[in-house]
Amino acid sequence: MSEMLLLTSSIDPISEGQIFPENEKLPRHVTIWQYFSLPSHSVEPFIKDVGDVVEGFSPLEIVGTNREHFGPNNDVLVRRVMALGTGATLITLHTTIGHVIYQHEGIIENPEWAYGGYNPHMTFVRAGALAANEYAKLNQVELIEKDATTREKIVRKIWKLEEV
Repeated sequence: MSEMLLLTSSIDPISEGQIFPENEKLPRHVTIWQYFSLPSHSVEPFIKDVGDVVEGFSPLEIVGTNREHFGPNNDVLVRRVMALGTGATLITLHTTIGHVIYQHEGIIENPEWAYGGYNPHMTFVRAGALAANEYAKLNQVELIEKDATTREKIVRKIWKLEEV
């Protein structure tokens, strides 16, 4: 199996190749897919296929809603987010990419938080999170790889969401 992978959409600057040490949080982001793993031979075809999927999505507009606690122990402070507009939503993006993960023999770390269990949110980090009713635009999707040895998070790939 490959390293653990994560798909996010950041509202703060992030760049390909950027490394976040184990104890450093990622910038403010919405998790598109929580951690999953792929067989090593599937990683490059997966990257290509996700790129093909993302091409069909325009930037996603979101707004912060209520604060909650998520995680296995309900101890992670998050701000739920809601997609605005009538086009493709975060849930559509999540579901579509989920099919790509499974096509490439992916294993989801916490399947209970996938598909019907997916709750779009932003975890509070050092820069905070969106405030209630605060607007943001998600312009890209990032593939983050967590190194099994160092636990560093590396930004492996960024796909831009373009106006269609």
